Amino acid sequence: MAPSDDLAASLQRLVVAEYQRRLARYRLTDHQLTRKYGMSFAAFEHQQITRQHGYTWEVESDAIAWETAVDGIATMMQALAGAGSRTW
Repeated sequence: MAPSDDLAASLQRLVVAEYQRRLARYRLTDHQLTRKYGMSFAAFEHQQITRQHGYTWEVESDAIAWETAVDGIATMMQALAGAGSRTW
């Protein structure tokens, strides 16, 4: 194995580890907010919970964090699926 192959393999492992770390963080946020509101993010949006709560700072902040987490989960899952097939 050439030194560049070792470097490429190391880089790939680092990238995959970072994707996994981000995925875990996004899943934790999703889980915590699902428990807090007793519903999925889709239901939270559909029921317009931010409006029901008078657009308070807490609920607005939760909505932004939750949307980021849900989008992040999808993005990281897609990135991880593609990471194994990349040539670094």
